[in-house]
Amino acid sequence: MTKKKNGSKKNAKSISFHDREAEFDEVVVEILNAVTMIKRVTYKEVHQMNANFIYLLAIFDRFIGHLNIFGVQNSKAIKDKYINMFTSLCNEKVKSLNKGQEEWTKFYNRPTQMIKSYSLIEKEKNGLVILRELLKDEVRFTEKTLQRELKRYYEARARRNLLVHRGRRPDKFYYDELNKSKIDDKTIELAHKLTYSKSSIRGDEEDEYSGKKRENPSDNPIDLSVTPAYLRHICMALIYIKESLLMDLNHQDLKTNLHDYIVYAIVNNDVLILSTLKDLFMRKIDSLDNMHNLSIDEKVNFIILMESIFDKKIIKRDKDFKESHETLIESIKEEDHEWAVYIKPLLMSYLHKNQDEFFHNTKAFLDSDPDVIIKVQNWLIFKRYLRYKRFKELFRLKRKEFIDFLKKEIKKEKS
Repeated sequence: MTKKKNGSKKNAKSISFHDREAEFDEVVVEILNAVTMIKRVTYKEVHQMNANFIYLLAIFDRFIGHLNIFGVQNSKAIKDKYINMFTSLCNEKVKSLNKGQEEWTKFYNRPTQMIKSYSLIEKEKNGLVILRELLKDEVRFTEKTLQRELKRYYEARARRNLLVHRGRRPDKFYYDELNKSKIDDKTIELAHKLTYSKSSIRGDEEDEYSGKKRENPSDNPIDLSVTPAYLRHICMALIYIKESLLMDLNHQDLKTNLHDYIVYAIVNNDVLILSTLKDLFMRKIDSLDNMHNLSIDEKVNFIILMESIFDKKIIKRDKDFKESHETLIESIKEEDHEWAVYIKPLLMSYLHKNQDEFFHNTKAFLDSDPDVIIKVQNWLIFKRYLRYKRFKELFRLKRKEFIDFLKKEIKKEKS
């Protein structure tokens, strides 16, 4: 099940943030799909992956900025921290400037102007620095996995700055950025292992930075151009950071959305992404104390994700898992969703891999209303069985019935 976007006038101020969030998700899935298609890296594809990487970080930075603004607009505590941060910046500027002080003094006691001028403070401090200060009481920044992924993001930022401004060979400024961000050797070693064994710069066979040929790709890399493995590595880090921030901020308008990532991972048999998504769900369940407190769409996606993980033997299936998932399905109440009465039996037959029962439940669901087929045809829960002829035929028939229904309705209106 996919997340519904809230576009009501009541929540108009959050629409921009949701647009940025959706944009980020779409870009990540597009990049992952593109990387999956690469069988052999060519010189041209090196350029494309570098460009995709730079754009990915730009989109993520924009997402962070909009999340900061969303927090300021929707929480008094976060807004107060922001005003204090902006005021402190104004004080610093006024003290350090001989001329142009009025450009900063004009913000004093004008919180609305401070909020409208977010781009000004973001120029002075990067968005994640601002976010860590604003959300330090909401987000579990001490959680080990989030700390690890943030370090990977910091290395990615240093690499992005290198590629954009100075070239592909790691230089003193790149390593200075790593030291400034206090990135540990393990994180750096992994990032460098995912680089090319030879330079992708034509004609370069030697490591000019160290002055000798490399024996180990992670030892003094000569070219930090983005590889397919590195790009997937950073996508995973950014997905984990983004979803962790949303779940910890815990605002009614913010929902974690892993559906499209689960679809990609299952279709492409991507074990790395499946494992990352499992970690995110476990983090969510831990924050809620009980998996029964997941929303109905999260319950559906979690069960489908775990079934795929069991099928691929990433985790061993056992009796306790099956029983806990049955209990999870039973926890769904009719008031949780307009189609809960159909979703529960669908999930149960999906869990038990009972194809005949799943077909019967699918048909009952699609028969409930002519337009159901249009709304649910891309649901993840149906993908396992849509390769079978009778399911394909059922969906084809229901789409045809819906088109015929629309034609009749249009004819009625005209008459």
